[in-house]
Amino acid sequence: MAKRLPDEAALALVQVVFGSLAIAGKVAIPQVGSLVLAAVRIGCAAIILVLLERWLVGHRIARKDWPFVAVLSMLGVAFNQLFFLVGLGMTTAVEATVIITTIPVFTLAVGLLWKREAWSARKGLGMAVAFAGVVLLVGASALEFGSRTFLGDLLIALNALCYSIYLVASRPVLKRIPPLTLTAGTFAIAALLMLPLGLYGLGEVAPGKPDALGLAAMAYIILGPTVFTYFAVSYALVRIPASTVASFIYIQPLVGVLLGVLFLHEPLTPRILGAAGLIVVGVALCTLQLKRVRRMVPAA
Repeated sequence: MAKRLPDEAALALVQVVFGSLAIAGKVAIPQVGSLVLAAVRIGCAAIILVLLERWLVGHRIARKDWPFVAVLSMLGVAFNQLFFLVGLGMTTAVEATVIITTIPVFTLAVGLLWKREAWSARKGLGMAVAFAGVVLLVGASALEFGSRTFLGDLLIALNALCYSIYLVASRPVLKRIPPLTLTAGTFAIAALLMLPLGLYGLGEVAPGKPDALGLAAMAYIILGPTVFTYFAVSYALVRIPASTVASFIYIQPLVGVLLGVLFLHEPLTPRILGAAGLIVVGVALCTLQLKRVRRMVPAA
């Protein structure tokens, strides 16, 4: 058997791929619109995931579990992706990246309210250090209330809240349902929910769109920041607390800035390098507890 990546490395890779979503979305949204992109993203991913689940797992979800799967589908896929893509179309990628870093805070708060997470000073310190890196990276001005992009920012914040609840709520369900089965089930339901919105959005697509670049961006969004990342996160949640999984979100802004340097030719300043160091230290502080957690949580 091929040696699996350590959980920490796998979660870091997930956030690298997630970090590229805003840039790919900025390529695709002007061509097809947010509603069509969300519907195509979820629908195509659902087909791929269901086929993979039938081939690799073949698990039947019990009738009593379908209501939980439906709720997870709305929170973690339908609402989450719809809010993000519509919000991204109304705000900047930088502001969206800043707001996404609230996911660990939301996740920890939800976990504490549901008594599914245990507070630790080290975890709190790690999140604070990483968040300081994010603030240094993008600047506090992106979070100012009342800007022209406020509605888009609000939708991104709702996306973060929905995803945080999904992270916490899916952990107990994953004890009964394999990760790939749960991911396929949530996407299948979300695809049905998004179909009417996608058909409505087709009227806004200009003739001749999407072009080759737009199609490539959409294909990448489906395979990378959707199929791969959702399955990888579900698999990680079997082994690792939701707040620890969420703490890796701080890698996303760093990835976005580096992609901006490579593709938009933005300068690599000392501030960016300093922020990168803070983010790495923060994530390291959060993940130092994984060894103890693994002894408490059975391996998949």
